[in-house]
Amino acid sequence: PDQAVTRPLPDQAVTRPLPDPVSQLTHSVALLPFSSALGSSTSSSQEDQNIATSTKLKNILPTHALHQADTRQVSHSPEEFGSGTESGREVQTVREQQQLLVRDYILSEKHSIGVELWDTERKQDLNNNQLAVLICGFLNTQAGGTIYAGVKRNGLVRGIPLERKDRDTMRQMLDRVLASMINPRVPPNIVDIDFVSVEDKSRPSCPYRLLVVMVKGQSKGLDKVYMAHNLTTRSQVEEGAYVRRGTGPVFNIKLGHQEMLRLVERR
Repeated sequence: PDQAVTRPLPDQAVTRPLPDPVSQLTHSVALLPFSSALGSSTSSSQEDQNIATSTKLKNILPTHALHQADTRQVSHSPEEFGSGTESGREVQTVREQQQLLVRDYILSEKHSIGVELWDTERKQDLNNNQLAVLICGFLNTQAGGTIYAGVKRNGLVRGIPLERKDRDTMRQMLDRVLASMINPRVPPNIVDIDFVSVEDKSRPSCPYRLLVVMVKGQSKGLDKVYMAHNLTTRSQVEEGAYVRRGTGPVFNIKLGHQEMLRLVERR
């Protein structure tokens, strides 16, 4: 009897607060195996979108191609991406973290066999004849290449003032070049166009752009010879087959008649 355990009377029972329903539900969900995925779904979805939409720009301007460029959040309209040409490129609306080019800074991509720095600062100088022969030269290589219009030969970024309607005009010009100024006709998805923003801190409202044209080469073998033809009468370049070669400063070389015939026979 001396060692009997005493129990508290009912009115002396210890009362414990009931768990908060929301906290209890949160704790239960946290124990589920997929709870971490639920918590990160928004951020991972945004990350996937950023990766997908930034791929195009990375293909145009790889990170190492920029020198002292600013990085900031930029919003683009749909017409900034894709050319709207008959090759069926899809226009995208993106809000992504990208690198802006700054006017009068240096683009580290050098003028070379694989890169044409088109030294022009006026939209009037972006003529279809010059574009046709440059594209033709890259088409007649295995590696292809890229045209940057709005950059001096020494790599100085200048840009070209191009409003939205001007950029639409440039896409239409590329359509005409591919459809009627290069023979044989260029297949879809071989040539693409884009416009990269160039910031001038002294004139922030001016819509400076680099016009960037990307050309895929004949990676599986040089079995075609592309020729520029139907050039306008005021053209400063000649019709014919062009290739990329030499030591510069001119890398887009027009083939002579005999050399072109030998090239055709080999292919």
